[in-house]
Amino acid sequence: MRKKLLIGSCGGLTGYYLIRHLNHIWPELIIYGTDSSSVNPSKLFVNAFVQINSSDDERNFVQDIINVIINNAIDFYIPTHSVECRTVSKNVEEILRKTNVKLLVSPYSAYTTLENKAKAYLELEQIGIRAPRICIPGGEQINFPLLAKPIISSGSKGIRIINNEDELDLVQKTDNYIIVEYLKGTEYTVDILFDNYSNVFTYNQRKRIKTLGGAAVISENDFTCDCINEISAIGSAFKLKGPANMQFFLTQDRTMVFFDINLRFASGGLPLSVKSGADIPVALVRLLNGDSIDPSQFRSDRKPRRMYRCFEEFYEEVNDI
Repeated sequence: MRKKLLIGSCGGLTGYYLIRHLNHIWPELIIYGTDSSSVNPSKLFVNAFVQINSSDDERNFVQDIINVIINNAIDFYIPTHSVECRTVSKNVEEILRKTNVKLLVSPYSAYTTLENKAKAYLELEQIGIRAPRICIPGGEQINFPLLAKPIISSGSKGIRIINNEDELDLVQKTDNYIIVEYLKGTEYTVDILFDNYSNVFTYNQRKRIKTLGGAAVISENDFTCDCINEISAIGSAFKLKGPANMQFFLTQDRTMVFFDINLRFASGGLPLSVKSGADIPVALVRLLNGDSIDPSQFRSDRKPRRMYRCFEEFYEEVNDI
């Protein structure tokens, strides 16, 4: 029997890549896609596309996902967007109770902690992982520049550099920012797949050389420092499962400072990890299928490979309404 896979939020960069990659690897896999908008290129590559409510509309979204899974006898479900993953995690028991689908997501407590920079940085320090130091108003002498980050955020959205006391006072009048030290160094992203027991199944670490809209468009493998101990400790502490990506700075004194942990696929550089042997999408589907697989088959070759990602055009005829 041919297996059926549902890719959620398929209209995004990650969904589009997963669909094309898995179609190439497994032509026999029947791929469904859902998204809140029908204006996306991914629908041209799936076996069937279903437009559903946005994951921001939690109750209706969850019911839509359950209906799609039941009506189409979906075997596996992979959410891709950050809000979608969080919503699925929050409602995973209901989804699993009402369907026969298999999926792998981190616990909801991990999302609520790691999305909150103030909580995340404190808890990372408690488990021995260096995180950006938080600036406490009225505390020790302040060395500018500093960095203001939204407390609830993903990637580089909303980040501001604070150069003086006036700018600091202005930011401190808002209650949705955290002020941290300004770090200098090389920025890395780590693509990771955690298994059902929160073990690192495979990973690849790369430098983000150029980004566009927060997604890496030029990225390069770099294992001159190896973060396996740090990502293993984070996975174990927060009981992480499924895809994740983490970002850290390697400072001039060779210290790894972890500043962002996202419980989803990375939006830009994942193809480089796949090309390097850490085929996280294929490994995830095989884990969901219950296959007995050796993690060494999905180990990164660690070659200093560079990825360039460019736009591609698609067209469809649109009838005026």
